[in-house]
Amino acid sequence: MKDDEDIKVNRKSGEKVYFESPIIQSIYDTIDYLRDETTDILNDLDANVDDLHLEELGETAVDHLSDFIDDLSQFKDEVLCTDDIEAVKEMKVALRRDADYVRRAKRKMGKLEDDDELVDSYKVNIRVIELCNKAIDVNPKNYEAYRLKGIALVNFNQYDEAINQFIKSLALNDDADVRLETADAYRLNGQFVDAIAQYEIVLEDDESSYNALKGAAIAYFNLEEYEKSNELFEKAEHADSLDDESQKIWDECKKNI
Repeated sequence: MKDDEDIKVNRKSGEKVYFESPIIQSIYDTIDYLRDETTDILNDLDANVDDLHLEELGETAVDHLSDFIDDLSQFKDEVLCTDDIEAVKEMKVALRRDADYVRRAKRKMGKLEDDDELVDSYKVNIRVIELCNKAIDVNPKNYEAYRLKGIALVNFNQYDEAINQFIKSLALNDDADVRLETADAYRLNGQFVDAIAQYEIVLEDDESSYNALKGAAIAYFNLEEYEKSNELFEKAEHADSLDDESQKIWDECKKNI
């Protein structure tokens, strides 16, 4: 009998293999994570070779090596030296693997905010979604993963699914920024009444929130409630200067009063 026949595979989905033994599964998942992390770093290096800063690279490498050593030590203590199956199942959460995936997703999302023309936004958003899915698989209570996934889905104009992700994040952690992102997704999806409801919740806690005032003004404009829209645009303008697109909508709003 071959050695690998002793390791029973329960099922296989795509490139992912699921083993009957939870310990073997944990070892496999850890190796898969390390391979994934290394590939990600090498891709970043390849894409930014002209802007490479050796000092920063060295610090990053040391950080990864330090994390890797800590992970191996904790992996040994919590998995290889225990017969507790439940402890094995919780190993990846104990190692904060979900936080690592979220950290990498944030790093990817940051590339979009830099407005770098060389960045492939489609690939970045796809990668963010993949990393968030991995984080959620490890820890379904990681609210940041749902939020980042929602943002990436908005970038794909998949508003229904984005809203679903934002709602999951809010259920775990009520955050004003996520509520604003939920409201914006509703508005972009043409659900103006739902959007206004979310903006109003934000305004209950912060009546001068520029983004909530501006978003609600635009939503009321789309509902052709121009008086209310104008009132909110005035408050938003008082809180901060309107961007060009919002100013155009406000000018159009005034024509209808």
